[in-house]
Amino acid sequence: MKKFKKNHICIGIPTLTNNPVTMEWASSYRQIQGLLGSSSIEYVVKDKLIDEARNEIVEKALSQDCSHVFMLG
Repeated sequence: MKKFKKNHICIGIPTLTNNPVTMEWASSYRQIQGLLGSSSIEYVVKDKLIDEARNEIVEKALSQDCSHVFMLG
């Protein structure tokens, strides 16, 4: 029988410092739930071009042994 790896999710948020979020966005973010039995980390990258920010998020996810990356923003 194949043993499955536990899900470890990296929630990556590329953003600009002077770009505030709306209450609706904040409320929706609070409602995000991972898969049952999974763990997650949050990683925010500020003031970088979107491609650089996403690459940094993926590097962080790999270094934390994440099984999934969820980009939000």
